Amino acid sequence: MIATSLILLISFIICCILCFAWSGPRESWDPDLESGALSILERRKDKLLRALKDLDDAHEMGTIEKTEYLQLRRNNKARAVVALREFDRVRETRLRRLKSGEGRVSPALRARVDKMARQRRRGTAPAAEGGE
Repeated sequence: MIATSLILLISFIICCILCFAWSGPRESWDPDLESGALSILERRKDKLLRALKDLDDAHEMGTIEKTEYLQLRRNNKARAVVALREFDRVRETRLRRLKSGEGRVSPALRARVDKMARQRRRGTAPAAEGGE
């Protein structure tokens, strides 16, 4: 009885968190290029997608039971969908603000972004700056 109540409570909390993340405010933060929010969201998204791939690989090798696999896949997929939506929303908001001229960028930051873009075009990874 207690275990069932505990499971229901945990499920309710998870559902509330997912609902809040999914239907939260459209633009809850200022998309300042210095904040690193987009790179954090991208890492979260990549981590969840990698976890789904690893889970599929474990299931194919037979190292995980089907019921556990289905439950973990469902949970990870829901989290990945939320992360993908949040990443896309933030990226689109940033692009829209920059295109409209609303997002003012300092000359130093513009030079840094231009340098990173040139490096990316050449196929080299930009150097990590400021712990990002």
